[in-house]
Amino acid sequence: MIKIAIPTSDKTSVHKRTGQAAFFAVATIQNNSISHLEFRPNPPHTHDEDDLKHSHREIIQLLEGCKVLLARNIGKNMKAALDEAGVAYEKTSEESIGDAISHYLSQKATIL
Repeated sequence: MIKIAIPTSDKTSVHKRTGQAAFFAVATIQNNSISHLEFRPNPPHTHDEDDLKHSHREIIQLLEGCKVLLARNIGKNMKAALDEAGVAYEKTSEESIGDAISHYLSQKATIL
């Protein structure tokens, strides 16, 4: 079993900007299919204009338990925060949450 997170604002499509999404869809995957889907609200956060390496602490906490983040765009600071937290990430060109998960699972050789 793994958990996959995907940024979304409408609970059906992958949001273009990871940090600006209203929610993160968190799919629990068992036997290569979704056994549970939840939506975790992404709390509003601010960035310090003087700090070019702003923290993504709130998002990392929100993704607790997730092994993978699928996103359309991932900035370098977000990548660094995910690496530090041990969360893998992959870019997806899929627009729907279901298609993004299906495509990700089809690329895996082992049953999750």
